[in-house]
Amino acid sequence: MKKVLSVLVLAMCIVMLLSFASCGMFMSASSVNNVVREFGTPQAQMTLSFTTSANNKFKYVITYDLLLEKTPITTINFINLVESGFYKDAIFESYNTTNNYYLAGRYTYKKDAESGNSHGYENVSGITIPGEFKTNGYKEPKGGYEKFSMFSLAMYHDNAGKSFDSADGTLIFSTASSASTEKVSLNYTNYAVFAKMVSIDIYEDDNETPRTYPGDKLNSLYWDNLIKLTSTTSCSMTKSNGDSSSVTVLGSGSIPRFVFSIEMLGDKDWSKLPKVN
Repeated sequence: MKKVLSVLVLAMCIVMLLSFASCGMFMSASSVNNVVREFGTPQAQMTLSFTTSANNKFKYVITYDLLLEKTPITTINFINLVESGFYKDAIFESYNTTNNYYLAGRYTYKKDAESGNSHGYENVSGITIPGEFKTNGYKEPKGGYEKFSMFSLAMYHDNAGKSFDSADGTLIFSTASSASTEKVSLNYTNYAVFAKMVSIDIYEDDNETPRTYPGDKLNSLYWDNLIKLTSTTSCSMTKSNGDSSSVTVLGSGSIPRFVFSIEMLGDKDWSKLPKVN
C-alpha cells in the first residue's frame, strides 16, 4: 500500500512539475480565462492631429480592441503604461519604408523649457515591457499569432537576449495595408501584436462631423496623409491639451516626428489587473 501511495505521490509531483513547466514564464490558461472573464476585450483610443504640407488639418481618432486573450502580459503592461500617462503626447519617431511601420512611444513631447532640449522632447525609453514573443519561447496561441493589419499595434523585442524581461517596449504602429501584411510579420519572432483597429474617425479641417471607417475599410487617401509627412521637414501638431506647435518630422534627421496620445475607454478599474512583471 505504501509503495502504491509513493508511486501516486511521485506521479502527482511529475504532473505538477510538467504543468509549471508548460506555464513557464507566461500566464496559465485558467489565469487568462479569469482575466478575460472580468475585463472582456478592453478598448483603447489613439488620437493624433497634424497639418499636411498642403495645409490640410486632420485629426485621426483610432479605436482599438486590445487582445487580452491572445497576449495577456503584453496587453496588461500596455494598459498600465497608458494609465500611467506614458503615451500622453508620445512621438512617432521613425518610419520603416520597407516594411511599412512606425516606431513610436519612446519619446514624449514637452515644452522646450521643461525638457531642456531644443527639439522639445524627453527620452522615456528606460521602461522594459515583458510580453509574449516567439523569441522568449512563447508558443503559437490557439488560432495563431495575431497578424499585422492596418494601424495595428505591437510591442517589439529588442533581441538583447532570450530572457523574459529583455523586451524594450517599443510600440510598433503598423501602417501595413492588407496587401503588405506579410511584409511586417517577420515571423513574429520579435513582435507581439496586441491591438487591432476597430474603427477610425477622421476629422478634416474644421468639420466637426468625422468620416468613420471600420478597421479594414480605411480610405487609402487618409493612410497616405501620414506617409506623406515623411517627405516634409516640419508640420503643425496638436498636443492632448489642444496646444498646437510646429514640430520636426521624418526626413529631417532630428526628432520629434509627430505627436499622439492614447487613453483607455470604458469604466473598468484597471488597478485590479493582475501583476505580470
